[in-house]
Amino acid sequence: MVLDGALCCLALWIAHFTRSQLIQDAFDPMRIIEPFSEFIWLWFLVFPGAPLVLDSQGFYDLRPLPRWRDAMWILLRSCALLTVGFILAMFPLKLSLARSVMVLFGAASFALLLLRVWIMRRMARRRLNRPEWRQSFILVGDAAGLKRSREALLAARDEGIDPVAELSLDEAQPEVLERLLHLHSANGVIIHSRHTN
Repeated sequence: MVLDGALCCLALWIAHFTRSQLIQDAFDPMRIIEPFSEFIWLWFLVFPGAPLVLDSQGFYDLRPLPRWRDAMWILLRSCALLTVGFILAMFPLKLSLARSVMVLFGAASFALLLLRVWIMRRMARRRLNRPEWRQSFILVGDAAGLKRSREALLAARDEGIDPVAELSLDEAQPEVLERLLHLHSANGVIIHSRHTN
């Protein structure tokens, strides 16, 4: 959370620098933007506010290896809420700060937080590829259930779960499961069964 607040503070500085140094005002080229010292007090709102908004949008509830679509959608909503919130807060406070900096702040914070997610995904993937971090499970169920479970686990290998053995309920004895647990030192058992009335 502290890292996210710091990244959003950095995004505010990047937005101000981009607006003041790189982008000229298309409608009024003579307009000079306020110095960053006029914006720096916003850090006291951004630093605690950004993690709170991210938390309210479910960013900290994501899995260690979130799907890109989920992470991007949450970050887009969060950065849009932060941007709109800061712009709306400027009106009752009668602040005449450049709103273009706030719009650029939304884009910069989105980019920095997305970069953070990318780095964290890479680190988690590297860690999960090491054998000591992977979890082994025994699949138990009927033939169709075993096939579905195997396919689901193989499609999500990035989650760090490996099926090490299978046990069909149609033909196995209960003591076979105990032997498989000891043989493979499995972390758990995934049971797939049909619901019958």
